[in-house]
Amino acid sequence: MVGDIERLREAYREWPLFTTFIDNIEMSISKIDARIARLYLALGDRSELSEMVLSEMALTRKWVLDITGNKWPFGEPPRTWTCYPPAFAVC
Repeated sequence: MVGDIERLREAYREWPLFTTFIDNIEMSISKIDARIARLYLALGDRSELSEMVLSEMALTRKWVLDITGNKWPFGEPPRTWTCYPPAFAVC
């Protein structure tokens, strides 16, 4: 049944192909910066399309995190830097 979260979690635990599929989506959503996406979408001057894309991004993130049981992609909040990473520090 579509949308059956328990069945999807079971598939994630037991089916290696499905696990890899979801993990690849999780990796992709971990790299998304919605602020940048909004800026690029605004260039197209199609607000209905922009809202649809942003809505689908949020829905995909929700489902993947529900399936994996993580609060954040890969279970960790995104890192924020106040400066460049130490190897590139020029502050």
